[in-house]
Amino acid sequence: MEVMIKRITSQSLIAIGAAAVSSLIFADIIYAFSIVISGALGLSNFRGIVWGAKNLVGSEKPQFKMVVLTTFRMLIMFSLLLILFILKLLNLFGVLIGFTIVFVIIVKEGLIESKKKTCPIESEEPESRVK
Repeated sequence: MEVMIKRITSQSLIAIGAAAVSSLIFADIIYAFSIVISGALGLSNFRGIVWGAKNLVGSEKPQFKMVVLTTFRMLIMFSLLLILFILKLLNLFGVLIGFTIVFVIIVKEGLIESKKKTCPIESEEPESRVK
């Protein structure tokens, strides 16, 4: 699990950095700032979800605690984004790009990890499978 989290973090940082540099070259600094901020928020939200899932398993009423922690985390993210939008420091498309990069990498790594754990051995002969 920790290896997957580190892979997601490192790949996201590389992709966000590349997107921010390319947006500096082809667009405005606001796009790059938006990509970096939303990517950082997406990664911190992912880390918060992982932390909550690890620490609340086996505790009393974990579902209620997860709802409270998730609501609080979303409130913080929404407030920060709203303040930066009001100050005109963020661009909507840059924010979408940053969140999308993190989301796609999380989904990709999750699919790779689930495929490793659930797929039968590839060298298995088709005749030996139940028809």
